[in-house]
Amino acid sequence: MANDKVNQLRILREEITTALQAVIDNNPGVGLKLGNCKYDQGGAFTFKLEGTLSGGTSKDAQDYEHLANVLALPTRHWNEGKLDVVEPGIKLPPLGTSFSINKETVTIVGARLKAKYNVVVQKLSDGKRTCYKAEDVARIYAKQQEKAHA
Repeated sequence: MANDKVNQLRILREEITTALQAVIDNNPGVGLKLGNCKYDQGGAFTFKLEGTLSGGTSKDAQDYEHLANVLALPTRHWNEGKLDVVEPGIKLPPLGTSFSINKETVTIVGARLKAKYNVVVQKLSDGKRTCYKAEDVARIYAKQQEKAHA
């Protein structure tokens, strides 16, 4: 795609984002997020738009709650038909919890169930999102809780 078409799509994205902010301002509690743009050689394009109604939760947030419930289940290992070991489940912090990772304060905002780095966090400093393994998030949060209560 020529640079002029890419620039045109960037300008459209900025204008759509501005218009979405006006919609959000007029509808308290509604969340809207402009996603990726797909385009083809003929000049047709599609922007993904995600939203949540007032009082609703995003798909990422729902996925995090599901992940936390599944990981909390104990793991059973069987050996020759007999129960050999029962390992406790992984306890993830609640959705919306803020804590520190790599000297950066982050808030848990959701999960991506099929990803290796499946817990989505948002940095408080710049609002950017990044992902970590659920096991790492649980371990780091547990250590910080131990220090806080020691």
